[in-house]
Amino acid sequence: MLIIETKHKFNKFFTFVNKPSKINMKNLLLLAALVATVLMSCEPAAPKIEEIYPNKLDLMEYGVPYTLQTPTDFEVVDNSLSILKDLTIEGTDYKMIVYGKDASNPNTNALANTQLGNVKNDTYIKFSKLIRQDNGGFVYELQAVGDTTKAYNFHYFITKGDKEYHFTSSAGGRRPPFTLEQMTNMYLSVLREQDIKKEE
Repeated sequence: MLIIETKHKFNKFFTFVNKPSKINMKNLLLLAALVATVLMSCEPAAPKIEEIYPNKLDLMEYGVPYTLQTPTDFEVVDNSLSILKDLTIEGTDYKMIVYGKDASNPNTNALANTQLGNVKNDTYIKFSKLIRQDNGGFVYELQAVGDTTKAYNFHYFITKGDKEYHFTSSAGGRRPPFTLEQMTNMYLSVLREQDIKKEE
């Protein structure tokens, strides 16, 4: 009698577990959502610019009152003439060009907008699209005329006293060209936190 009763209870339990129900399905969906959230939270965070470019370079040595991040294997070429600054900083997957002159406008957004207009009207390149825009700077996609290869570049402006400084890279003269990730990292290596445009 005990064996029959135990078997009966086991059969009832087995039937309950395998019986589909809306409650069980709802719990499964909640569990799946929870697992997905946990897996996403476990993804490694994007590296900081200081980790990608660990060297902090003070450009004051070259007459430019600014500090930016560079690779450890960088080299600076100074082509400045009189009051016009012209620096090129190169390293592994990195090229930064810095121009300095008397400020034509203290408003860096106005300087960046003028440069964006120049880029869009350039007859040697084809402006494709604006990728990101911040205060005083932007990153964009382009193509050389007659070439289908996508390339990227950026322009960023700051003013210090009566001087303006223009930071950019080089979209040409490199095969393959810098990737969007590499170009964005170079842009972020010089972009001040206060100039990052907040998403609305």
